[in-house]
Amino acid sequence: MELKNCKQCGKLFLYNGSQSVCPECFAKDEQEFETVKNYLWDHPKASLPQVVEGTGVKEEKILKYLREGRISLADGTEIGLECEFCGAKISYGKICAKCAKALETGIQKAGNKEEKMSDLGKAGKMFTEEMLKGRR
Repeated sequence: MELKNCKQCGKLFLYNGSQSVCPECFAKDEQEFETVKNYLWDHPKASLPQVVEGTGVKEEKILKYLREGRISLADGTEIGLECEFCGAKISYGKICAKCAKALETGIQKAGNKEEKMSDLGKAGKMFTEEMLKGRR
């Protein structure tokens, strides 16, 4: 463990390797998150300005919770988040559903290609063994 300065308040704290803020700021952040989550539970179609006004939580924090995927606003709510790949408007997270699907497909294709390459290696080895057996 090491000493670090809190990114929010600047106080020194014992860094545990996972949180970049002190325990007090972390607790405050979690309390604000719960406030936003409870507000959205009671007002599911609230817009971002309504959530800010109704909770007193800064817009930047609410956008952070949306980016992290911890909360989401109703579909069609304009909040200013954009997909990091294509720039499409999104209501939470970092990428849109279309890009997520394309990314998933690309990963699957890469995995399949890797399997085929390893199968080729096995086949080549088996062929070599068969060739050696035939020579004996």
